[in-house]
Amino acid sequence: MLKEVRYDVLIICSHQSITQAITKNLIDNPQINTPTITSDPMNARRLLLERHFDVVIINAPLEHESGLNLALEINDQHEVGIILLAKSDQYDELFDKTNELGIITLAKPTPSSLFTQSLKILCLTRQKLASLKKRSSSEVSLKEKIKEIQLVNEAKIILMKRRSISEDEAHHIIERKAMNERMTKKEAAQSIIVEYKN
Repeated sequence: MLKEVRYDVLIICSHQSITQAITKNLIDNPQINTPTITSDPMNARRLLLERHFDVVIINAPLEHESGLNLALEINDQHEVGIILLAKSDQYDELFDKTNELGIITLAKPTPSSLFTQSLKILCLTRQKLASLKKRSSSEVSLKEKIKEIQLVNEAKIILMKRRSISEDEAHHIIERKAMNERMTKKEAAQSIIVEYKN
């Protein structure tokens, strides 16, 4: 089961009434920290460079730009979930341009329940991806450790055969080589393998 997480949200919206409606939906959600709000796309870009946000909500169009380009830029440059709120007459066009990128595009007026469910899905997806990313990096570390053990064992076998020594003695030779030459045991084992295979 996924653990309870709290999310930081940035709202980019030029209309105060819509900002209030979005904020009202977020305030009651115990998983959402108090949202950061800006109406200026340049300020939003600055905030995204200064702080970490989990979710960005863009109410399109913005005062000086469509909102689509900002959504695409944020999606390309930051690891955040994005909800793009589009005018109903622009929804199909914006949806076609954002759907495959993982940006959730909703037509306005957006029913509160649809907005809440979309936000929940976005948050759960981000949480699951973070969990998979963490697991993936653990698996990479485990694979690297297994590879190191295999190389050290191969080097031990070569030393045992070539020098007629015990496994403990071979292990000490590898450790000593790593320490004396300031390298990892894996590098020391690789060096021994190369040395004796030539």
